[in-house]
Amino acid sequence: MPRRNPNHRAVAVAKSKSAPDNLLEGALWNLYRGMEVDESVTRAAEINVSAARDCMHGWLLATDKDEEISRRTRIPIEVVQAYRYLFFDVTVFRDHMDLVDWVRRISEVPGTTPEAMQYIRWAIMYGTEAVAYMSGLPVVLDPSTVQAQAMENGHFRALMGREAHIDSPTAREALKHQQMAVSQALVLGKKAPGTDNVALRLKFREMTSKIEVEDKTMEVLH
Repeated sequence: MPRRNPNHRAVAVAKSKSAPDNLLEGALWNLYRGMEVDESVTRAAEINVSAARDCMHGWLLATDKDEEISRRTRIPIEVVQAYRYLFFDVTVFRDHMDLVDWVRRISEVPGTTPEAMQYIRWAIMYGTEAVAYMSGLPVVLDPSTVQAQAMENGHFRALMGREAHIDSPTAREALKHQQMAVSQALVLGKKAPGTDNVALRLKFREMTSKIEVEDKTMEVLH
């Protein structure tokens, strides 16, 4: 069965010949026909046709806590809830694979901007603080979280270049990422007893063999 798009309710309301029974859907139906309706629905509809839509999609993908979105963006919680229900229903995604498929499809839609895709990808991969950073809002980061993220990124980016020719720019760049991962793993290992073996495993995965094939496989969401 084909997955519905996140804006399926707004689309259905626009096509409906009579006002829906649901209060939010009914208000949107009236708004589409030039009537004055509740301010929360009006504001949600305004966001949906503005540049702020990409930012809102990022927040809604990053967290299901409407209170947090409202507190950090200063958008009334009623607006956040109305937007989530009418224009970006994230419950249509059955699982993570379904979400990844949607990301792929939306990237191919004409008019989709790189900024819109970055909001979506960063929300999925890095969470609310990444969306806050892109939105120009204050960010709250724990130093250990930064170190762990640097270790993970460095390690996996190193693996992506592991099979490149040993003297190639790709291999040299991969080695830099590996060294970053090892250094951060060592720091984290000192803070969390028992994790130093992770640093050792990373350290001894040196790219010392010459391999002729360059792997151009990209990350799922990059």
